[in-house]
Amino acid sequence: MDKFFYNRIITRNQVIVLNKKKENIPDFREYLKSRVLMLNPEDETRNTIYIDYVTLLYKFCLNKHYSAEKISTLLSIGVYLFNESLEKKLRMSESYQLLTELLNMHDSQREPFYIKMFDNNQKLEILKFFRDTFYKHYTLYEASMTKSVDYTLETASIMNSTLPQIQPLSEGIEIEKEKIPYLRNYEKRPVTEEKTRETEVSKQEIEEKERAKSRENTVQEPEDSKSVNLFKTDEDLKLEAELNLTLKAFYENLDREIKEKDELLIQRLERPASKEKSKKPAAQAPGKTVKK
Repeated sequence: MDKFFYNRIITRNQVIVLNKKKENIPDFREYLKSRVLMLNPEDETRNTIYIDYVTLLYKFCLNKHYSAEKISTLLSIGVYLFNESLEKKLRMSESYQLLTELLNMHDSQREPFYIKMFDNNQKLEILKFFRDTFYKHYTLYEASMTKSVDYTLETASIMNSTLPQIQPLSEGIEIEKEKIPYLRNYEKRPVTEEKTRETEVSKQEIEEKERAKSRENTVQEPEDSKSVNLFKTDEDLKLEAELNLTLKAFYENLDREIKEKDELLIQRLERPASKEKSKKPAAQAPGKTVKK
């Protein structure tokens, strides 16, 4: 960043031309747009906001009766501040600090570090003007001057082949369901098969009722307990029958193993008794002596 803004962005000669065009507003704005600020003609909305900002700052300079040198310096500071704040997305406090630093470089004569263009009272007036205009609507300036980019997204064609033509339903031909494997499971069963199935189900229901009665005789449920009748499907009944057969075989095997173990235990208990009998000496007959 250069230290001094006199005759930098907006020169003294351009300010003189603006002073001559200030009575003709269209010429004044067109000169700002094309010769001073050199804006892009395609972006009219942002150009209008930018030109209004510079025009308002120029009117402030005229009301304060600033010289061409002071107008050139203040307009250059204002243009630089506007672009730097909005392009770099500075916070309001950072932008205001930047404005203060720029004005401090032009409030006293100490070359080559400072050059006096504004006194202290003028500096305070400029700061108040920016607070009441630019910083009062700072968020609106940020939103309006932020450039947006519109993208057009196109999806590539995944399927290169065309969709098949569907035959109208009126031109269709009826197909026998026996020829369709999926529909074979839905065929009607013969009457004899249904009767045998009904008899099997009835037998299973009778057996289930008998089991329920036996359970009621052995286990007494509390009076408060509620019985729930469940509907059993064919698969449930088939599974229950298989489970009963499995339990029956299990109990038979268990009884057989218990009997075998009992027999082995009895045999083991009888063997020691037989051995003791064999070890005992034979009883002596009466009236006989044994010689040693």
